[in-house]
Amino acid sequence: MLGALLDRYGDYLCLANLRPSKVWNAVRYLLARRKSGRLGYYPLYYMIETGNVCRLRCSFCCQGHYDLAVHSAKALLRYEDFTVLLGKIRKYALVLDLFKHGEPLLNADLARMIAAARAAGIRCRVNTALNGELSDAAVRDLARSGLDKLVCAIDGVTQEVYEKYRVKGSLALALENAGRILRARRGRRPIVIFRMLVFEWNAHQVEDARRLARDMGFDRFQADPGGNFIDGRPHVWEIDRRRWTATQWHVESILTRHDAGVPGSRSGRPCPSLFNTLVLHANGASTVCCHSSRKEWEHDSLLELSLDKVWNSQVYIATREFALGLDHDRSAVWPQCRHCCWL
Repeated sequence: MLGALLDRYGDYLCLANLRPSKVWNAVRYLLARRKSGRLGYYPLYYMIETGNVCRLRCSFCCQGHYDLAVHSAKALLRYEDFTVLLGKIRKYALVLDLFKHGEPLLNADLARMIAAARAAGIRCRVNTALNGELSDAAVRDLARSGLDKLVCAIDGVTQEVYEKYRVKGSLALALENAGRILRARRGRRPIVIFRMLVFEWNAHQVEDARRLARDMGFDRFQADPGGNFIDGRPHVWEIDRRRWTATQWHVESILTRHDAGVPGSRSGRPCPSLFNTLVLHANGASTVCCHSSRKEWEHDSLLELSLDKVWNSQVYIATREFALGLDHDRSAVWPQCRHCCWL
């Protein structure tokens, strides 16, 4: 029980999060009665996209189905813009993820962003497929930037198996970059995790991957169910039962030509992202959650507006009130939420 709680919330436990403004904001979040869509606190968790640029074309990611006519234009987050965003969230952010639908290592300013966030007292995490050409200086700067956790997506121990999901990816490059980062870090930070998405075609390599992670010096090995489309429907691979299982998913967030109807039933609980998370694209535009990838799903820019005007906009309020059952007009919610099975 304690281990599960630490795995889920351990990243929030650090001295920097004991600053008065963060503690008071967290207390307001915990005590909120939520009888209105307007919130009296600000997000505790933030995700900022360092760039929606990636060399891979994974099938269960919008990058694998990228369409310029539908998705946000390719862009890398500028360091100058990041400092503006950081200035608006630093008093409240407990954890900051610097990734979304792209390869964060392709942003040459990633290490500078992490160092700036760390100096502002914010713990940072990065998820990466490690498929980027890195100079020795880039490796050193990333390893010593103050990054707290680096999750490395490596889904196999042979190129043939690895590339079935990580399309256009190089296993050799991923392992090389991971090894260089592990050797360059000082002490035990960042924590480096070997994360394997498990599918039908790579399940037989889990134990080999676990041994490889141990031999290379990773701090942790993590095997999670992988998602894929079967006959056009989203499925996840159940590791223990060794079978594909159909699952609810916001398919419109991945497939560009998907006729998404309004879900027949609502989820059992209000979507938590609406109440504790703010996601920002590389251009500063806000989005409701990490599944937002389309141009039409971009909203108010935090580069231009205050955090309060973004977080408590009229449409945000209407979406929360629908999620709470205070209003039943689904047409008034965010466009990406109208067809979402989790609202």
